[in-house]
Amino acid sequence: MAQYFKIPNFLRYIDDDLLKQYFEQKGINITIPQASSDNERVEALQALIEALPQEKLNELEYDFSEVKEMASEFGLESILTVADSYGISLQHDIEEIENCTNQAFYAFLHQPKIFESARVLHDTTTLANKSRRVDLKKVSVDQAELRTEALTSRLSEYLIGKYGKGKQCRAEVYRFKDRACFLLYPEDYKKSDLEYQEDDLKRVTRRPSFQITYIYYPETGTLEVASSYRGKTIKDLFDLFSEAVLEDEKPVDDYQKIYELDKLLRPDFVFLTEPEDMIESVGLKHLRLVGRLDKTIQVTIDLKEFNGVKTMQEYLSRQNMHPSHYFVNQARIQVKYRGEGRKGRVTMQLTFPDKCNLSDTPLHTKTRKYLAKWGLEKEYEQERIA
Repeated sequence: MAQYFKIPNFLRYIDDDLLKQYFEQKGINITIPQASSDNERVEALQALIEALPQEKLNELEYDFSEVKEMASEFGLESILTVADSYGISLQHDIEEIENCTNQAFYAFLHQPKIFESARVLHDTTTLANKSRRVDLKKVSVDQAELRTEALTSRLSEYLIGKYGKGKQCRAEVYRFKDRACFLLYPEDYKKSDLEYQEDDLKRVTRRPSFQITYIYYPETGTLEVASSYRGKTIKDLFDLFSEAVLEDEKPVDDYQKIYELDKLLRPDFVFLTEPEDMIESVGLKHLRLVGRLDKTIQVTIDLKEFNGVKTMQEYLSRQNMHPSHYFVNQARIQVKYRGEGRKGRVTMQLTFPDKCNLSDTPLHTKTRKYLAKWGLEKEYEQERIA
């Protein structure tokens, strides 16, 4: 999903030659203005762009925001990874181009198919709060893709039956070296908005879609689901994919790993780290507690300053809140990597029983391994989930 951005900030980083190529490709009649300063150039370009017809302006804003989203080290890595899978070497083409925004813009202009696939790879890798199940049936990507129509039909039937929406459903499938991404767009509830049409304000009814993402790793039989749904619906979405695409009627596990967050309140708990990971500090900054005897009691604690678990435990002691009286329902832990500035700060949020906000970026993957090391993650057994 493209991030919010401002056109003037984007224009400051873009080379005039690439901007000219974009205008020519899109049939936009704008001549790059001559300016004596960068500010004057940006202001002149902004005025010309904002004078475009609304439809053209919307398209330009969307394109620029997509480029901005990919203008990072990980975004460029995604572009080069996809290019390599197509047998195309882009490294030489972009290495002499100044700044990552221009490099991403070059790929957008000259390799649109690669750029679009790289955007999907980037977005699905950086998705947080994905639910994951392993050891499912293994089928080839070719076999899985052939079952796309069955998947959209089953999803549509399920959503109509349970939520009264999803009559229309489309899917896009993207294949990468180790995974296949199924992006499904079911029809959402109709929405009515007030919208300006020239000088008139009119009520317009829309039929928006929403997105459900499946990421399947055929070599390991791993399946990830990203959706705004939670609870039983997520379990149903796993079963639906397993039945429709993998052609396996066996129900998918309710859970495979759950978090034991109560350990954070033990007096002997320590955030042990490996020297080679160059971790500067780890701190427990947030807890959400639920009463053991009375689950209507819920306490949320947020600390501005924290040192390991000690600061949190001292706070609980001062408030006469004994750990044995509470379940830890949610925890937020901040890990600071040495020498990385703000980019080296990872805040993971763990919610019982099995929700985690970490994505699959390199730094998040490095951080994730500590969940098992700290004893916060364990294999699920058939027990009551509080």
